[in-house]
Amino acid sequence: MGISYTTYQAYSNALLIADVPNTNFWTQADALFSLQKTQRYVYKMYCEADDDYFRTDIYFPASSLLQDGVRQYMNYLALPSDFYRLRQLQYQNVYGGSNAPFRNADKMSGQNYGNTQQVPAYRMIGSNIPAYQYNPAIQYNSGQYVSGGTSTGGVSTIWQTNSVIPAATICTPPTATYWTTITTNITYYNPETPYAVGTYVLGGGGYGTTNALYLSILPVPIGTTQAPPNATYWTTVSASALAPYSTASTYTAGTYVLGTAVYGTLNTVFLSAQNVPAASYFQPGTYPGWTQLVINPTGYLALYDPVGYQTWAMGYYPQPPAITINVAGTTGTDIGAQYPDNLPPEIFAYQIAVDIRIKAKLPPGDVETQLKQMVKTLSDTMLKDNNKPEPMKDVFASGFAPWV
Repeated sequence: MGISYTTYQAYSNALLIADVPNTNFWTQADALFSLQKTQRYVYKMYCEADDDYFRTDIYFPASSLLQDGVRQYMNYLALPSDFYRLRQLQYQNVYGGSNAPFRNADKMSGQNYGNTQQVPAYRMIGSNIPAYQYNPAIQYNSGQYVSGGTSTGGVSTIWQTNSVIPAATICTPPTATYWTTITTNITYYNPETPYAVGTYVLGGGGYGTTNALYLSILPVPIGTTQAPPNATYWTTVSASALAPYSTASTYTAGTYVLGTAVYGTLNTVFLSAQNVPAASYFQPGTYPGWTQLVINPTGYLALYDPVGYQTWAMGYYPQPPAITINVAGTTGTDIGAQYPDNLPPEIFAYQIAVDIRIKAKLPPGDVETQLKQMVKTLSDTMLKDNNKPEPMKDVFASGFAPWV
């Protein structure tokens, strides 16, 4: 760990290094921007050199993974909120208990994604878990994932079923779950047509209420005097006008509706056998069988696990630590304590000096030359054998003890 060196020290040293006659134009916001830019670059150098100074390790059981609702053996691990870059992923064989060795997992390519021939593997994905888009015509079993939409649970949301979700079409006629077919090929009453007992007609054209439902209780001869709602010949089944079935409507038990070209058939009358919810009742976010998953904004690690390994281990680099500076208070974050050697804080100071000269419309000159030399020295230091960690390899590849 390096010596104490604050961001304010880097800033004040940069003013001397820049060697400009006036730095009133250089604000605290400028200094912070330059510091953060340099921090990202230096931190990236350590990570790309596979240096483990900033590495963090976490262990997680297979039971904590989200299973893919479509692809067999595919699972998803929510990345930590401070995740920056993956260093290493390993798995522990289910046989051998806690004493079983950890082995390195391979990375899936685009060609073998989801099928690496029995070899555990991983791949980074975004913040959305792959899932079916909700389809109201499909029945879902427990444990499946679906994605929502503009009117089905919200855009960019993932829902998991915790029970069987019926197809929404169960609500629509002619499904017998909710509906009874009363009559087909129904017509409007016509005074020039005789009707047998037990014939349904719709009112209209001046005879009864338009689209009201009538049932003949006697043979009805031709003539207008016998037209509905004549109680001698007709029973008023529904005094209210029948409307075409709508998926957006709810219906109480005992409600008559007309079929449509999509639901049931045209000129067919249906009677609700029980209370009928709107078809949207079964969609995500409405029916109690759905659980909304909290989407991880950091993203997920897709894991192909054909065996069911008991424990996984992930080594990763967290986000670089936050840094601040208070020019007026002559204080700031101790960046010297954040790095394993003393060179990075000096790079911070020289980068600020370069930025000051550029903003002052002056050539960076020797300041930039010295900065590049420092960066090269830091890079060379990382490449030394005594500083660079061992490359990743599967030390158990031989399959025979001892594993060395």
